[in-house]
Amino acid sequence: IPEQKNNHLSSNHHFRLQIKKALRSLEVQDCFRVSNLKTIHFPQAKQDFHYIQSNREKILDKELETALARLTDIGARMVLYLSNNPERIFLARQFVNYYQDRTAYLVKQYIALRHIGQNSDEFLKLRQELLETFCGFALAYEKELAKVTSDRLLDMEAELKVARDVLNSEGIVCTPLTKAPQS
Repeated sequence: IPEQKNNHLSSNHHFRLQIKKALRSLEVQDCFRVSNLKTIHFPQAKQDFHYIQSNREKILDKELETALARLTDIGARMVLYLSNNPERIFLARQFVNYYQDRTAYLVKQYIALRHIGQNSDEFLKLRQELLETFCGFALAYEKELAKVTSDRLLDMEAELKVARDVLNSEGIVCTPLTKAPQS
């Protein structure tokens, strides 16, 4: 089991390095214009992502931190994908212009307020609303990621179907247990 943990940590570390590399190498304009004249501010979304990620440990409430961890995991995949595919940024308008910004703002406000009145009814109600909002944002993040990647996934599925059809037409049937021929 320790070996699995080290592999997971190594994989997680590798993923984080990929994100950092992609963010550093991204050379796109500060904003993109889309046909309906909305401006998409991807560099600000990246800054918001870094703020959320770097301040996650300041959320001492375990449930809130777990919800925020889910957001940063999905956010990391989105930022990495968009950094590597900047032409897809316009499809992530809500993520870029709203969800990242509001998540960063709410994290900042919670950190500022967490020391005052944590046991008050008002604070407990606010905490519950924040937890529900983070859970809703996670669903929205996933929806945005699916929207951005869906046509690429469909293209790959179509390509795989064609490849399987070609193999089948030649009498080659592959299963996950089929081994490659030995040379």
